[in-house]
Amino acid sequence: MESYVSDCYDAIAVFLCIHLVLRFRALMAKRSVPAVDGYWGWLLELLWPRFELILELHIQSVQSTDPQRLGGLDTRPHYITRRYAEFSSAIVSINQTLPSDRSDALLARLQ
Repeated sequence: MESYVSDCYDAIAVFLCIHLVLRFRALMAKRSVPAVDGYWGWLLELLWPRFELILELHIQSVQSTDPQRLGGLDTRPHYITRRYAEFSSAIVSINQTLPSDRSDALLARLQ
């Protein structure tokens, strides 16, 4: 898992993994199986910093973009706007089941 996460730049995949771990952790707590709590905690300690790093890279990319190089005027929404909308809607829809202030704060900064 460490080697996969260290080479992964897919924010949605990492965020899905975080939510899967949170769901499995809740399920194990509901079933009174505390034996794997340490494992779930370790996975979250591995995944959250990576997700935050990937989002920080997205934020830096948007901040360093030169608007003059993005193309001419068009009546359709710009492709960067569409990509942001798709990305943020994916994160928000995943986050609805188990809300996280950490991801909301990062999305606000990206916006």
